[in-house]
Amino acid sequence: MISHPLKTLFVHIPKTGGQSIESVFLKDAGLSWAERGQLCLGRNRDPARGPTRLAHLYADEYVRCGHISGAAFDAYLKFAIVRHPYERVLSEYRYRAAARRKRGDPPVSFDAFIRLRPEDERLDLARHLVPQNRYVSDAGGRLLVDRVLHLERLEEEVAPLFQKIFRRMVQLPHQNASAAGDGPRRADLSTDQKRYLQERYAEDFAAFGYEG
Repeated sequence: MISHPLKTLFVHIPKTGGQSIESVFLKDAGLSWAERGQLCLGRNRDPARGPTRLAHLYADEYVRCGHISGAAFDAYLKFAIVRHPYERVLSEYRYRAAARRKRGDPPVSFDAFIRLRPEDERLDLARHLVPQNRYVSDAGGRLLVDRVLHLERLEEEVAPLFQKIFRRMVQLPHQNASAAGDGPRRADLSTDQKRYLQERYAEDFAAFGYEG
């Protein structure tokens, strides 16, 4: 998401509360959800412009895919939100399991879900399962954003950032939450599942200070 008037770029990692952040910027700009394209959000059919949903651009794609100049990218305040890898994938599974039930599709087990590895990195599912560190770092591991906030303490961490961006106190709404009772929780993870997730998302545990 890009706000040129506020010189701010938000890298939206799926299932980390990103729609709540985007709604704040849309409201400040006087835009509806249908007008979110003005903030570099919405669906995308052009592979040269990034993934199928622009909200989930990696930080290093904003310039490469032509959404912002290199000079502006360097000058803008850039931030992202991360989440414990267990909780993120559990939330993702609950969300997609509920959608499958609604459509009448057969269920997919959690064990099978966490082992999915879509080949096309542009696809929405691929963007939802990729390590969070891929969103905020380049191929050499260099962090490309100025601030990394944590969903577990988001209200505390986002308040001073919003004060800096908007020059006033801004209330953060809570949107697009997956109900905790709709599927497995952290306590339900098996030892093998934890081990697998620790290996698959090792860079997230290391980069963002989370423990297995």
